[in-house]
Formats: sequence, structure tokens, C-alpha cells
Amino acid sequence: MGSVIVKNMEFQETGVVKMIEKQSKLPYYECRGVDELLRAYPQSVTKAMAHSLFILGYIEGKRAERARRKKTA
Repeated sequence: MGSVIVKNMEFQETGVVKMIEKQSKLPYYECRGVDELLRAYPQSVTKAMAHSLFILGYIEGKRAERARRKKTA
């Protein structure tokens, strides 16, 4: 008989929320695109979640850019 793999589905924090809470909200509030998306999908996401996703995308973009630069240097 084959073995059964049990995966722990319990939520485990990685620190992303705490990291995002420490970031400035200014870039988010200056971006008109966020407001447009919130108007287009009013029932899909909260403003706090939109902010978190925006900042997370910014952080991930910076990380990818740094990794690319490090690779070519």
C-alpha cells in the first residue's frame, strides 16, 4: 500500500503582515490605479487588502530588481 502524506494546513505567520504594516502608505495613496481598481471591483477586496497587496508587490519588485542586479554584477 502507498504511504499517505499529511500536510499541515494550519495558518503559520511568516511576518509579511508585520513587515507591511511598517511600510509607508504614501505610494499607495498617490497611485490612482489603486482607486480605479477598487471602483471596478468594489465587492472583491477591502482597501486595507489593496494597500497590502500594493506594498507587497512593490517589495517583491525591489527584491527581484536587486537579485537581477546582483546576478549581472
